[in-house]
Formats: sequence, C-alpha cells, structure tokens
Amino acid sequence: MKEFDAATAKDDKDYLRALHGRAKQLQPGVPGKRVRAAFVKHRAMFAIGNEIDPNKIRPVLKLASQDTEWGEIFGVVRALWSMPYNKGYGRRLRFVVFDAHHEAVIGIIGLQSPPADLQCRDMLFQYPKQRKLELVNSTMDAYAVGAIPPYSYLLGGKLVAGLIATDAVREAYWTQYAGKKTEMENKLIRQPLVAVTTTSAFGRSSMYNRLKYKNRLLAEPIGSTLGFGTLHLEHLYDGIRAYLEMTGEYNNGGFGTGPKVRWQNIVTALNRLGLGSDMLRHGVQREVFLYRLVEDLESGMSGGEPGNPERLSVQDYSEFWIERWAVPRAQRFPHWSNGDERILIEQTLAAIS
Repeated sequence: MKEFDAATAKDDKDYLRALHGRAKQLQPGVPGKRVRAAFVKHRAMFAIGNEIDPNKIRPVLKLASQDTEWGEIFGVVRALWSMPYNKGYGRRLRFVVFDAHHEAVIGIIGLQSPPADLQCRDMLFQYPKQRKLELVNSTMDAYAVGAIPPYSYLLGGKLVAGLIATDAVREAYWTQYAGKKTEMENKLIRQPLVAVTTTSAFGRSSMYNRLKYKNRLLAEPIGSTLGFGTLHLEHLYDGIRAYLEMTGEYNNGGFGTGPKVRWQNIVTALNRLGLGSDMLRHGVQREVFLYRLVEDLESGMSGGEPGNPERLSVQDYSEFWIERWAVPRAQRFPHWSNGDERILIEQTLAAIS
C-alpha cells in the first residue's frame, strides 16, 4: 500500500496504468482467443502510419451493435487498453470512429447509463424532489473513449473525445431509445439526450483538457471523483469470493442486481469482517468532465424543458481537428508514421489470456 500511496501522490501514470492492467487481467472480460480471431478477421482495417495522409482523414461514426462487424472491431480496440472491462447494465451506445478515406479504424466511443450519484455533477443542478434519477437518466456516461495508433500519434484522442459532442451521437440515441421503456421500472426513456459525463482514466487528463471547437468548450471540467473504488483490492477478489460463498452471501450478478457486482461483493465482505469503508479509498481522483448537448441544460435538469441542441456536425469538428491538431502534430514529429502498428496490436492482444 505504501507504493500505491506514493504513486497516487505523485500522479505516476505509468504505475497507475500498470495497476489498471493488472486489474483488467483479474476481471472477466472478452476472451483473448475471440479478440485475436476478430483482429485477424478485420486486420486490413487497422492501418500503419505510412498509409495515412493527415490532410485526407475523414472520420465517420459507425454504430457498433452487438453481433456485427463493428461490434467485433469495438471489442478488439477495447481490449488494447489497460482499463478493466466494464459490463454494466443499462443503456449502451457504442461507436467505432472510422476513417472513411483510408478505410481504417481510428478509435472508439462507448456510452452507458450514468452513475446515479456523482457529487460534482449533482452540485450543478437543482433536481425537483423525487425526480433526480429520472432527470439524470436523460444523460449518459462515456466509459471508453480513445484512439489507437497511428491516429493516436496525431492526437486522435482529441478527435474521438470531441466527436462525443456531435449531432450524430444525439441522433443515434434518439433512434435507438425513442419510445422505449426501461426494463426494471417500465418507464419511458427520457428524450432527448441532454448531456454526457466522463472521467479521466489516470488523474488529470490531457485528452479532455481544453477540448474546444473554435470558441466552444466541449468538455467542461466540473470536479473530481472522491477516490473510492476497488482498484487496489482486485488482487484479493478470489479470496473474497470464496469467503462469501462460504457464508452464503456471494452475489453472482444477473438482471436486477445492478452493474457493480464486484463492488457489492467487496463491500459485503468488508462489512462482515468489520472493516470500514475507508478501505475503499484508493486516492486516485479522476477528473470529471461534462458535455452540454443542449442549451440551458440547468433548466432541463431542474424539471423544465431543455434548450435547443448545441449543433455540431462530425465533418465540421473533424476538419477543425485536422487543422488544429493532426497536421501540426505530424509536422512537429515527422517520425510518427515510421512504425508498424499491426505488429504492436498483435503483441498486445497476445498477452490477453
């Protein structure tokens, strides 16, 4: 724990990335064999740097539904990151960001139902009594956002993160959820999608920081998480599971139990052992960002009508990104395109069990 505390205090991102990678290996996720097979199947859609002309990149969003080729590609990209898998329940909207000119994968966006309680978000709004959950559910939370090489060398993370604010995301949400009801409460899913929250992976974020389209701030920093979780306890989970199975208190998950089954089991074990909730404090305070997708968001989240959509097309933001970030980056670092990213991907996937 001393090593962990020291790394947290210094914001040592390499240490924290390695810790997340270990937690990912300890948690159930996409089987490595399946992911590697999907990569082989779609290998031609993963570019190497010398194939890319930054001036000609043309991003489009491909809805990555389950059991489709885009869903398979989403799974491959998600497997490349060190963050643990997230298999929560609720609404899901997944996209592959695809370069239509070079016919290559740029990155992914994964959205899910938002947390019911997020202190820095909740301090911004005056929810009417008994309506907080209903109004919060007109937002989503981005849990997987980023670019892969070679696009990441061109600050492709800024591209993918900015595309969350585009009309295409709101329109896809409308298409997928208009007129549908929640499974647990049988209530109509609120429309339109008015905002998206997200948190940085490793403390302060360079990807979301000062993320703008011209003079419009897209990702607004609104605070930090409190630094609680199970990241530092994942290596104990097998023992916790065995203990709870012995006491008959193990939660095996499933519909109606909520998305944080591992969290629930760890909390149950800590309580039964007489250990306080302070054991859940790991100290990694992640920055929280808010995307406002409509005007006058405060009115909408206070029970009134949200304002008009904050319009932004994929094309407009992409052209801005190319001029603002991609081309200058390529000029400053002329060796960005010298590697063979397919080999790098193969090596990363080979390490997944």
